[in-house]
Amino acid sequence: MLGFLKPRGELVELSGRQVVFLTDKKYHRDATLEVRLSLPSPSDKKIDIAVRVLSQRPGPNQKQVTVAVVETPMDYPSLHGRPLRTDRRETLRLTLKSGDLPGYRAVTQDLSLGGFKTELEGELVVGDQFEVALEFDHLPDFSLPLLARVCWVENKGGGRFLTGFAFPEQGRYAENYKWLNDWFVNRGDTEVKSLFKKNAKISPPPSLPQVEKTQAPPEEALDKNLNIRIPFKGFLRGWAWEQGEDVVVIVLEDDEGNDHWLEFPGCRGMHARCRDRKIRLQGVTLVADSQLIEEYSRTVTMESLYHFSFLDDYARVCLDLVAAGCRRQKRVRTSIPIK
Repeated sequence: MLGFLKPRGELVELSGRQVVFLTDKKYHRDATLEVRLSLPSPSDKKIDIAVRVLSQRPGPNQKQVTVAVVETPMDYPSLHGRPLRTDRRETLRLTLKSGDLPGYRAVTQDLSLGGFKTELEGELVVGDQFEVALEFDHLPDFSLPLLARVCWVENKGGGRFLTGFAFPEQGRYAENYKWLNDWFVNRGDTEVKSLFKKNAKISPPPSLPQVEKTQAPPEEALDKNLNIRIPFKGFLRGWAWEQGEDVVVIVLEDDEGNDHWLEFPGCRGMHARCRDRKIRLQGVTLVADSQLIEEYSRTVTMESLYHFSFLDDYARVCLDLVAAGCRRQKRVRTSIPIK
């Protein structure tokens, strides 16, 4: 292929048979191509290599960070191009908690002043931002609330998603972010102890409103249409798709330890952001008022579908789905695997 016809990109790193570069185009896994990569200024050099794409994720300036294997049968020296981040990133395992995380709890794989990476048991939406709390092993009664934004998600298979977060403008969390800066640069005992005393008294965020009873929809109207009493509250134990059918089964455990199996026939899509918090089946709307169905373009009768939202005690959506209705399952089917 002529050089000017080859896809162009910016080299990030070339080491052995692996290359990382930035490109404007999206490629599927195992796509093969010849790419012309430019080195950062002041160099005007370019290298042409054949690669096989392993993965992509969103990068700076609407570009794609592409990880690939070099297929060109020649040896290249190790090269370093445009850095993806200016902050020093260290391998740090800190406990991470948030009601907006699938599973509520996670562990960071690395950390910098720009963000962190972690592996989750559910998929988040790129661009979403919410509060997370970092915990430190040497400060057992202390957690640090910060604002984090989802930057990229990589499906690792088996229901696991490698997820990258960035720290955006912190607003009311600015003092906490300054704490993290000081701790990251100098982790001396005296400094940590003084910061701990200051931040250990942080009150719950005021932006998490308490659920009011008046927010619940009228039970009579929902009973008539959906054949289930709303709201229903319990601990989310798991969910499963009925094999070969468009039916989702969700299991909730009440305060007495009893399981309640809810069936959602004609399900057209589901988003799950949490698995082990107490939640309430509270929000129900016609699908015409829902954006979720746009992600599942199938031929359906729109008037027969509803958007169900499961909320936690702070009115945050933990799980939502689009289905034709909702009903209690009369008997437990032990053959259904619960995730």
